[in-house]
Amino acid sequence: MDIERSITSSIAALKSQGMQFESGLTATEVTEVETELAVKFPLELRFFLEAVLPVGLGYPNWRCKPAALASRFISGQIEDLLFDVESNEFWRTEWGIRPTETNAAIEEARSYLSKVPLLIPIHNIQYVKCVAADQDDRLDNPVFSVQASAVLHCGRNLAHYLEWWVNNGDDPQAFVEDYSEVPFWTDLARENCEVVSKPYWPVIIDTIYPEYEKLKNAASGEGFIAEILKPDGLFGVSFRILDADPLRFWVARRDSSFVLGLYGSKESPSYRLDTLDDAIEMSLAAMRRLKSRGGYGDLQEMLDSRLGDSDNS
Repeated sequence: MDIERSITSSIAALKSQGMQFESGLTATEVTEVETELAVKFPLELRFFLEAVLPVGLGYPNWRCKPAALASRFISGQIEDLLFDVESNEFWRTEWGIRPTETNAAIEEARSYLSKVPLLIPIHNIQYVKCVAADQDDRLDNPVFSVQASAVLHCGRNLAHYLEWWVNNGDDPQAFVEDYSEVPFWTDLARENCEVVSKPYWPVIIDTIYPEYEKLKNAASGEGFIAEILKPDGLFGVSFRILDADPLRFWVARRDSSFVLGLYGSKESPSYRLDTLDDAIEMSLAAMRRLKSRGGYGDLQEMLDSRLGDSDNS
């Protein structure tokens, strides 16, 4: 198939560019994950993951605690949308008249959202539709960029998305009418494209880059190393003690809040922070902890103690 050939070619190109992969999932591993999640990987994503398993920042490791990943990446989609219902006046016209009481609006929205197709993560905020366990799949599922209700297209299918990733070319089109229709998500992409009539990444950069500068400058002011990551992967700030150190942790914007995540663990623990001030305070506390003790386990223990168990626990 053309899609599978294109995916195979992109894998080879990504390997040549230095991207790290583990061996692909076995058919048994895929079945175990699908059984635990009660969904099926779309055909092209299954083909990709059986060929290679990407590792590193922003990539879900389906060999490790798939239920926790589902909670973080899949159920989290609904919770992020409900946050927009609560805080950003998000409401769909097809849901009828919005209740005046916020809690009632949230519960009514939750009922509607329980029926929308679930998306499964490819990398960071890029998702593709997963398939109900009792349904057949099709090829050519569009890739979406999803941050709560800020949804836009990011490729006609997984092969198209990977080609863009390999070539590091122009930003993908925010919406393309002839991409396959995915109920709810395609409507959001169409409407967001009417509001955001330019590629998505520049919008993200214009909105949150100043916050990342503040995070970076706060760390630099105490003699630590902080670097703003390019938006072609996870757009955030990475932190370490010295230039020679491996990356230790990162902070990134997630809609109205922030997430602090740790490098070096297959489970990629992460912690939610409500405000930019919280993100700055906790980043500096984490750096001081690393400087005084230097251990990854000590850092995770401190974060668990102060922020509760990580998202992946």
